[in-house]
Amino acid sequence: GSVLLLLLLPLAGLLIGDSTVRSVSSQIRGFMTSVVAQLDGPVRSLATQGNLSAGPGNLEPTAVKTAMRTCISPGGKFVFGIHKPAYSVRNLRSRTRVEKLGSDRQGVPVVNEANYPSGNIEVEQADWIYEIANPLPFRGTTFIGKGWADLSAERPGRIKLVDQEEISLHRWFENQRYDPTLIDSLPRPLLLSLAVTSTDPADLVRLARKSCRFEFDDDDRPIGLCYPEGPAGKPGILDVDLFEAVANNGHLPDDYKIAMVIRPGAQGGSEIVGDYHESGATHIYEYLRANSYIGGGHYAANMADDAIRYRIDHLSGTDITGLRHLYYQRSYTRLADFLAIELPGQSMTAAQLEDLADIGVVQLAGDLGLIDEHLDEVVVLDHGREDALDR
Repeated sequence: GSVLLLLLLPLAGLLIGDSTVRSVSSQIRGFMTSVVAQLDGPVRSLATQGNLSAGPGNLEPTAVKTAMRTCISPGGKFVFGIHKPAYSVRNLRSRTRVEKLGSDRQGVPVVNEANYPSGNIEVEQADWIYEIANPLPFRGTTFIGKGWADLSAERPGRIKLVDQEEISLHRWFENQRYDPTLIDSLPRPLLLSLAVTSTDPADLVRLARKSCRFEFDDDDRPIGLCYPEGPAGKPGILDVDLFEAVANNGHLPDDYKIAMVIRPGAQGGSEIVGDYHESGATHIYEYLRANSYIGGGHYAANMADDAIRYRIDHLSGTDITGLRHLYYQRSYTRLADFLAIELPGQSMTAAQLEDLADIGVVQLAGDLGLIDEHLDEVVVLDHGREDALDR
């Protein structure tokens, strides 16, 4: 059966990124009291009174009134569920077409007979699945195949993009004694492919100049884009797809990246509503995405034009600290606005942010009637009920 791990979530964490902050109290109450289909027996919702025994591991039995699903315990432990699926499938196929796929080295035919079973399918034990509960209801749950996850845990270096081979059409033309300007006359699909795959700045500069109109200084270096319709108009982009492809290639020289997409305002009027900077170490802008797929907007933290990072391994510890700070500063600021908590200033230090988080958790817990509960206790429910992933 599945092991379902339920535990208390630090209440402030519920609000991170939640655009419906104004209705958070009713959402939390509804979430905690809703019936959970995977649970059997006396515990049918996430708000239950009584004594529950802890499952395997280092967890102690506990008495809990309210529990909520998340993958991180208040004590900082990572928790998860695991499914061991076994199930039946009714075979509804009406035709069978066994065909030859090829031959082995001895000339024996290889056919696709395995694709046409004669009867129903009994999957006695499929690959196990990890279930990781995300803290916010609208973010749902993450499911990961155990085989892939276990192998990646042993060899984390396999989780990466394949190293890109060096590709330079410019140098190839020169080696063949062709004029590199022939790049300009290539069919558009080849231009788009080159914009994505080339590692040669010379290729990419030529493509960038073909995708839009630049303004250059006396040394022929780009300092901005041309705006043919005036200050209120859009930049002179000649090929949007080519522009986006080449601008997102990390091998494009930085001065072109800055002029095309990185400098504030180059991609539109999104307001900068936060920043994090440490002289010579990092500089990050927090943009408001007002026209968002999330009601109430969302926020994007981007490296600034004087701290360009186009690869994960280019990020420093200071960069990560800054990105994390902006994320939590925005989250807890919205929590403070909802709870009418006075902010210490327009921007906050790490210590002020921790203080604000503590105040918000205590006040929200009191508003929800949870202030007397043990917010660090964990509940583990072990049940044998079969569900869609465990039959």
